[in-house]
Parts: sequence; structure tokens; C-alpha cells
Amino acid sequence: MTGNKLCAVIIVAVLSSAAWTAVPATADGLPTLLATFGATPAVYRVRPRVVELDQAEGGELMLHWSSWTSTEATGSGTGESFVASAINRYRAVVHASDPRHGRFTVLELTRAEGGRTYHEKLVLGNSIVGPSWTEQGDGS
Repeated sequence: MTGNKLCAVIIVAVLSSAAWTAVPATADGLPTLLATFGATPAVYRVRPRVVELDQAEGGELMLHWSSWTSTEATGSGTGESFVASAINRYRAVVHASDPRHGRFTVLELTRAEGGRTYHEKLVLGNSIVGPSWTEQGDGS
């Protein structure tokens, strides 16, 4: 294997394990949530006020957390998505669950936009730039 191919294999291996690397529990033993997309290193926080998203419409959530336990977290706030070069703002309710290795791995998002309600299930995964929230299902 040439030096360039070996380097590429090592980079892919590091990126694919980045979201699942075990992290120490926070001082109060609560799991953290991925708050940034594309940051190196990724930023995980307890009760983040802003969560960046990497699904098709991208954007971010500005949240207030009403509950945060060792098994789940619930919050609400507003979000922004980007469609056809326009910023769309919406009201959002989120539910984080399925903690693994000190991190929540599922983020369910319910958003009200344009007179409709949408439900999305995002899972912690890896993109080419590192850990990210990836949409699972049809987002209806």
C-alpha cells in the first residue's frame, strides 16, 4: 500500500470511530449532546443552547432544556433551516435519548413550519467532516 493510500485508510478509520469514542462522564454523570457540526474536535455539551444540524436543510436549533437526565432530555425553542437560499425559521421541540458511551445518540425533532408539523429522527453518525446528526426516515 502506498503512503497516500495508507494515510487515507487511517483518516477514514479515525473519522468513522469519532462519534463512538468513549468519553468520561460529566461531573454530574449526565450524558452530553453533539452541539457542533464540522468543528474539530467535535463539541459535546450538557444542555447546549445551540445545536448545529447536518441534514439536507442544515441550520441550527436555539434551545431551552426543560429536562435533562441520565436517560433522556427534552427541550424546545426555535430553529433555522436553509432552503433555496432562504432562511426558514420555525418552532421546535426536541427529545434526546439512547445514551451510549456518555453521549445521547438519538435526537427527535418536531417542528412547526408553514402550517404543517414535521417529525424527524436524527441519529448520531459520521460525515466526511466528523460526527454529525443524520436524518433517519422520511422526515414527515
